[in-house]
Amino acid sequence: METAKFKVGDILVDKKTSTRYRIIFVSGTQVIVCQMDCNKFNLFDFDIATIESLLDTMDLTIAANEEAPVYDTRKLPLSVKERFDFYSSVIKKVSATYGPDYLALGSKIPKPELEEILSESKMARATLWKIIRVYLQSGFNLYSLIDKRTDSGRKEWKYEKKPGRKTSYGLSFGTVIDERTKEEFKEGLDYYKSGRAKTYEDAYDFLCLKYYGTYEQTPEGVVKTLLPASARPTFRQFYYYCKTNITQEEIDAIKTSRQEQRNNKRLLLSDSLKGINGPWDCFEMDEVEVDLSLVSVDDPTKVVGRPIVYLMLDVYTRMIAAVSIAFDNNSVLGFTNCLMNLADNKVEYCKKYGLTITENIWPSGYLPLRIRCDRGAEYRSKRVNQICRELGINIQLVTAGTGSLKGNVEQLFHIMHSAQNPDLENKGLIEKRYDSMHHKEARLNIDDFTKMFLNFVVTYNQHYFKNYPLTKDMLTNNVRPIPIELWKYGTSANGFPTPISNKNQFFYALLTPVNAKISRAGVVFDGLYYVNYGDRDFLQTMYISGTKRVPFECRIDERDITNIYYLRDGKLCAAPLNSERTGNSDYAGLTYAEYRALKKEKKRMDFEGTEHNRQIRVARKELNKAVIDSVDERQKDVVAEVNDTEELRKNRRIEQQEIANRNSLESHMPVATFEDTSWQGKPSDFVTDIDMDDWESALALFD
Repeated sequence: METAKFKVGDILVDKKTSTRYRIIFVSGTQVIVCQMDCNKFNLFDFDIATIESLLDTMDLTIAANEEAPVYDTRKLPLSVKERFDFYSSVIKKVSATYGPDYLALGSKIPKPELEEILSESKMARATLWKIIRVYLQSGFNLYSLIDKRTDSGRKEWKYEKKPGRKTSYGLSFGTVIDERTKEEFKEGLDYYKSGRAKTYEDAYDFLCLKYYGTYEQTPEGVVKTLLPASARPTFRQFYYYCKTNITQEEIDAIKTSRQEQRNNKRLLLSDSLKGINGPWDCFEMDEVEVDLSLVSVDDPTKVVGRPIVYLMLDVYTRMIAAVSIAFDNNSVLGFTNCLMNLADNKVEYCKKYGLTITENIWPSGYLPLRIRCDRGAEYRSKRVNQICRELGINIQLVTAGTGSLKGNVEQLFHIMHSAQNPDLENKGLIEKRYDSMHHKEARLNIDDFTKMFLNFVVTYNQHYFKNYPLTKDMLTNNVRPIPIELWKYGTSANGFPTPISNKNQFFYALLTPVNAKISRAGVVFDGLYYVNYGDRDFLQTMYISGTKRVPFECRIDERDITNIYYLRDGKLCAAPLNSERTGNSDYAGLTYAEYRALKKEKKRMDFEGTEHNRQIRVARKELNKAVIDSVDERQKDVVAEVNDTEELRKNRRIEQQEIANRNSLESHMPVATFEDTSWQGKPSDFVTDIDMDDWESALALFD
């Protein structure tokens, strides 16, 4: 029953004591209330007229109902949900027995029905009375029985004294946490967030230094000391505040980096096959330095270091589509080598290394639609982007620092090392230990390793991947998660990938454009001369160019500089090195990198040659100076205003005869005696007026 002034569920407040009461029953003459804000079960029975009178005199007032929290029981922890369901069933039994007035619960008469409920539920008596009290104090709100310690229903208490267990040894620690303390804790938490090396202990020390210290005068001077432990919050209080005001995700981002947190701990809401539409739709590509030291093919005593493996992995089938094994790291050449392997006939390619396979084990001759790779320098280069544009391939660069976005190829490298390392132990395996002797133990060359790696590729493409997410249709058609079977199923369901129909065009796209000039000497590129004697138009262009060097559009294969390549009437043509020029054809078969190394050595030699010539010129100048100085010395006592030129012809004939006599054969022949068979004469016999010290100093420059 309800009146115009109050109803069941309202809260009555005693004006004098501020005590609150919840109305739980109203009849024509009776009002039953339950005392609130206490831990005792107190029911009171009032006459309705009395309540109305107290309301009229304002000795009682009706307070507004508090807004009860709303819960989603599906999100409650399992233990909390089970406890709530259990309490609800018990309360329903109590309500059915003692409701609607519940007055019998407040009397001291025996309660056999309640004892039976207590026995059936096997609850503690105090717990049963507690849930009855809470249920009635809340105004029959079943959800008040949910454990308030859950995050969704936690109440923030206001303490007047420090909560928690009593301290040991009678000592007092900590303070009550008020709003001012929380502001200080917030500053300490911000300090903790400010750097990776910051710890909770360090942040607490920062707070103690800033807020909980005092300066004291000591014999040593003014020093800062901490307040007593009872006058400052404890580390446990600060730690609890931090843990309740920072998420694990924030901690991971602060103590590592946003990139690392995103890479290692982001939510996995999908998988790598999302958006993949069949075989060769998307490749993952990366390179790895193999943990193996190799020796030279030509000289097994020379160690050449680690090989670099470039890989293209098809995401849909998990098949290794192309490989490159060389020593090119983070280079466009490594990228193009791997693309070149796409067009290679894999049967013939494996046959070169003594492996026999069938074409279905390792398909070849198809182009991917897109390649997913990291942000390495080669993948971001203009050259790689130009190649992909010409071939119609879309390059997808994953976010920096998130290798897990191309996790299939990253996992493949781990599988590769796990498969090969046991067989390579003591054969150059790099164990990444201080006592690793890999360079001294190196035995394999790059051809040996290539054969081993191709063996791994062939077996990998036939491997059963139990974690591959098979679709319902795959299971219906009994498709096993093996790359070659997934290839067969995928091409049947989605069609074959784009074939490499024009291999010349494909090859031309992988060649490197260069700045070359053409003249009568042929095409000149970086000091090399190329001529195609079989192309009349090429020779005509040479003739027309004359002595001028005209730009010539061509490309080179950096793997072999024997030829330059150019287009003529839609055909790919090659011009070889001109063997008629001395030393030009010696560079045939070299890579462009090897040629540049030789050219760099030539530049070094030219620099040293320039210095050598300068030394010679200085020595020559020094000798000339000695001659001039001797002449000046000889002529200083000769007084002549004008040289005698009147008898020039006569004087010249006389001088000519004297020089002829001096240069006769007899003058150059040794004069032998029985006592001495050595040469007669010395340098001063020829130039008698030059001081010997000057001669010796000048000649010493040539030594």
